[in-house]
Amino acid sequence: MEWVAKTTFPFLFFGLVFIVSPPLTAQSSQAMTVISSSSRPIPAINLWRKTLVDLRTQTDTVSPDVRAVRDAYWNSRFPPVTDEGGHGYFCCDTGAIIVRSKVRSPEFTAANTNYQWVIGTFESYRVYQTSGRGGLYTEMNIRIDHVFQQRQPTNLNAGQLIDIAVRGGMAQDQTGKVIDFLTSDQAPLIEPGHKYLMQIIPCSLVTDCSTGGYFFLGRRWDLTSGVVTPVDEFDVGIAKDGLSAISGKPTDMLIETFQTILSQLGISGSHNN
Repeated sequence: MEWVAKTTFPFLFFGLVFIVSPPLTAQSSQAMTVISSSSRPIPAINLWRKTLVDLRTQTDTVSPDVRAVRDAYWNSRFPPVTDEGGHGYFCCDTGAIIVRSKVRSPEFTAANTNYQWVIGTFESYRVYQTSGRGGLYTEMNIRIDHVFQQRQPTNLNAGQLIDIAVRGGMAQDQTGKVIDFLTSDQAPLIEPGHKYLMQIIPCSLVTDCSTGGYFFLGRRWDLTSGVVTPVDEFDVGIAKDGLSAISGKPTDMLIETFQTILSQLGISGSHNN
């Protein structure tokens, strides 16, 4: 598969995004700030991103030390607000980490063996504000059902809960202000309550995340209906061309089929059931 990588921002959706927001002027608890990368309707699969999360009552899933590591990454991407009056968020060109070739290439290759393949269920999510108040990010909490082993060893196990991070979120901050920050992405993500075959990217491949222990989202197929259904635009195209080895197949055959694919690529098969 042909990939073009640009590591200015680990948000695995395609093309460049330019965002410049107007100043924040309202000071009341009823004020709402909307910072969007698109004015077009968002995909239905992403509508959960518009659900308001109250940061004043939300509990964290990790220790303060781990949160500090994760915050350091996102705080550097969204310039901190220094004016105590709250005059505005600003986010410039965030770029993208991966741009797919428009040329049809093999569905799977042995490239990027540090990426990991799992089957997991999207159980819940949480939204966090950066310590500098420059932006919001979301962590999707995924329960692992199955792990596929690749050339590089993995510490993932079935039953484990992992966090997949994505920029943006909608939240009410500690002052009561409602913020809708970069939740209008056109690329479909994943949907709460659904089960997926997912390619996940360890944060250590993108940044010095130390003990941060989180991931970024790569390719994904929805397994919830009992039929393997592509989500990513590239994989939808592969399926429409009749070139997919997994799309449209019953999910009860997926583990065996995908193990065979990985073995044919010179990658080990099943790791955990």
